Amino acid sequence: PMPIITSTSADMKEELLWERELLGVNLSNDPVSQALTGVNWEGIMRLSEITDEHIGKSFSFIGLLSGVRHISTKKGDAMLVGVVDDATSTIELVVFPKLMSKSGDLLQNDAVVKLGAKVDNRRDTPQLVVESVEAVDVDAAPEAVAVEMDLEGVADQVDELSAMMQEPAPMPPTPQIERSV
Repeated sequence: PMPIITSTSADMKEELLWERELLGVNLSNDPVSQALTGVNWEGIMRLSEITDEHIGKSFSFIGLLSGVRHISTKKGDAMLVGVVDDATSTIELVVFPKLMSKSGDLLQNDAVVKLGAKVDNRRDTPQLVVESVEAVDVDAAPEAVAVEMDLEGVADQVDELSAMMQEPAPMPPTPQIERSV
């Protein structure tokens, strides 16, 4: 008999990384969209909305962290660089030592976080200079919405449409072409 192969979440993650690297996009399953399901976006700027007008100003962002690297300053203090993705775009971020000492435990790969950050321009590319970090609870399901529909008379309309679909469509008139010699 053939052995049963079960894939783990690590295998799935690696497949998604390959897919993104080879195709430039995740077609089968977008991990960022999945991670951000249920997030309240009220008062949050999307990364794709960042323009040159926003440089030097602070905003709130929510996203999935990746490419997180801890580096040391010349003084030996720990700081962090990485990427945040909110399913509309990705942008590099930097966290300086003061904030790193307070909130470094929240800044991990695959963490969904709310960032208070100033938009900066580094080498003609926007980046976020993080000023505050909060964990985001993404397990909360979106609130249910009640929908009411008046279905009185719908059955008659469905029957009428069904009958119309059964009838052959009238043929359009054949154009007459006159030739003159």
